[in-house]
Amino acid sequence: MKRRNLWLERVWSQPGFLKPYEHPPREFPYYVDFEPTNLCNFTCIMCNRETMGRGQGRMTLETHKRLIDEMAGYAHLGVGVRYLRHGEPALHVDLPEMIAYARSKGVLTYISTNGFNLDQVGDKLLDAGLDYLRVSIQGIDFRSFTEIRDKEFSGKY
Repeated sequence: MKRRNLWLERVWSQPGFLKPYEHPPREFPYYVDFEPTNLCNFTCIMCNRETMGRGQGRMTLETHKRLIDEMAGYAHLGVGVRYLRHGEPALHVDLPEMIAYARSKGVLTYISTNGFNLDQVGDKLLDAGLDYLRVSIQGIDFRSFTEIRDKEFSGKY
């Protein structure tokens, strides 16, 4: 119950973080999207990761801290960072540390994940202070899931 109360306090008290289009513009965005890595453990049919024309890699902790430090000046507005984009954020080994650093600066945190390795990193993310978790699931059944996602990982359905 303690985690749920923290979540309710942190996230729902900042309605612009989840629904910025329902609120007026302000001096700093409601959230900033970070791509901690563009590496992924799936090869989904709709993803353009393999054809995006840039190298694959990971954001450094130093870069992350510098960006969070810039955002921290607006933490009083309820600014958040969303870890997502062209890779699987939960594959970044430093993601729990990134989240903990953002939270230490008062910046809300959100992750969009395919959920494949949450059994390995989920507790670390929660312990780091993760505010919002979205698991992206394509397919309404096993057959459609394996058509959309990489068949190699279909055992995790």
